[in-house]
Amino acid sequence: MRKKIILGTLLTGLILLGIYFYNLGQRPDREYPSFTLHPEKKAATVHDSIPLQDVVLAGNNWDGVITIFDPNTFKIIKKVSAMPDERKDLKKSIQA
Repeated sequence: MRKKIILGTLLTGLILLGIYFYNLGQRPDREYPSFTLHPEKKAATVHDSIPLQDVVLAGNNWDGVITIFDPNTFKIIKKVSAMPDERKDLKKSIQA
């Protein structure tokens, strides 16, 4: 009797584990909000000669760099240093 309960529990666990691993690689269908976009319009605070552009900012804490790239072409637009200035930090800590 105990063997049947243990084997049944083990079989159920293996089936559930198999279902979990099967669904792990699949992405769920998501609905994204829809709103009207007007890419031909410029922002009021940006100079009219500079068109707006979609970008992605990705931070890398190992290199201390923020990479800005185009999400469509993955072309790197700019890399910005995100390392804090140690001299400024030392001056602040000494003044405090």
